[in-house]
Amino acid sequence: MKLLRTIILAINVSLFSCANQSFLSHTELFELRTCRIMINISPNHTQVMNDGHGNSYVLSTTKGYILISDASLTSFDFGEYRIIRQDTINGMNRFFGVHNDVFFRNDRRDCVLVYYANVHAKDTIEFNKILNELIVIPKQ
Repeated sequence: MKLLRTIILAINVSLFSCANQSFLSHTELFELRTCRIMINISPNHTQVMNDGHGNSYVLSTTKGYILISDASLTSFDFGEYRIIRQDTINGMNRFFGVHNDVFFRNDRRDCVLVYYANVHAKDTIEFNKILNELIVIPKQ
């Protein structure tokens, strides 16, 4: 009986470990000057920039890209995008826009700018989910 409990425990630990590895392999943690950002994405390429005022990360995928920044001088150039919606949720300003059938979403919260751009309509649900589930962890 003791051997059976040990085997069952080993299987449960193994399954739990595999499940966590699968989840963690898709969750990225980014260090910004003022906070840490946890985001559920598997980028094809990550570019890191530091302009002396803060860090910025560009996460490129085949479906678009996401920029995460706490740089005080970082802003999103709406350029030729047409803003189709703007709202404020829990102190976070959010803009949605479109240009030539590609979309963007720009969120500014807790001194952090996060946006996606060059995303086709069929992929906006996926990118909205990524930004909605993003976790900001303040530094002490």
